[in-house]
Amino acid sequence: MRLVYVHGIGQGGRPSAEVTAEWTAALERGFDALGRDGVLGGVSIELAYYGDDLDDLVRSFDTSDSSVIRRRDGRDDELDPFVADLVDDLRIRAEIADGDVRAELGAGAAEKGPSNWEWVHAAGRLLSRKLPWLTDTILEHFVREVSTYLKFPQRIDAIARSAVAGDEPVVVIGHSLGSVVSYRVVTALGASITSPLYLTVGSPLGIPSIKRALPGPLGVPTGVHRWVNAVDERDGVALFSRLDRTTFGAGIENVADLTNPRDRPHWIGGYLADTVVAQAVIDALTSTT
Repeated sequence: MRLVYVHGIGQGGRPSAEVTAEWTAALERGFDALGRDGVLGGVSIELAYYGDDLDDLVRSFDTSDSSVIRRRDGRDDELDPFVADLVDDLRIRAEIADGDVRAELGAGAAEKGPSNWEWVHAAGRLLSRKLPWLTDTILEHFVREVSTYLKFPQRIDAIARSAVAGDEPVVVIGHSLGSVVSYRVVTALGASITSPLYLTVGSPLGIPSIKRALPGPLGVPTGVHRWVNAVDERDGVALFSRLDRTTFGAGIENVADLTNPRDRPHWIGGYLADTVVAQAVIDALTSTT
């Protein structure tokens, strides 16, 4: 059996071995809490590490000063429609009203409406205030990395595809942006892989603007036997937390009662140490599929 991790935002510059160790240690905390030892014995673990490649893409292609939070000192770069839609999706889900954004802008700028950078900046600032853990830095990473990846996915997809593809059954875990990357790859691989478990944690797959950027039809990929989507509902990246027949596709198991540390609701260490998540991984790794 193989186990593949597909990491999320903000991982550029970290040694891949460090990221792998963090994920594995979290899983083992969950296994220990269940009284299960040696679960990973004989399991081949691989991280689809794309952090440095994505940083390179962001530097190469995101040349505008498309800051979501900071003002841009009067520069008039063209508004990226995807970024505007993504921030607006998060704003609406966080129950930040249009009137709140207008108040943040002031009368002159508010008259322009939502299709301008000032509106996006104001909405971003309000998001960071309403969701304190979603700091300026995290929101910047999320918006820049998601938008760049979805415009230029080929290089990142190739890295993930190399890790996931193979004849031996594979459990795939995608966190944050990694759930978007892994979904695209697992879907494209179709019946060429056998996956007893596809696990998404802290996933932004339910965000409308992201769904529109994915190849359709949406749903459980052909090679996946079980899809578990786990979320801490305070996680700002996973505000559209539930993936079901209405929001994404039928047959996805949603676990929405996870509680990560209060100041780190998006933390992979909390997600993978959860006993419900750990049990799903145990069931898959010990299956005969």
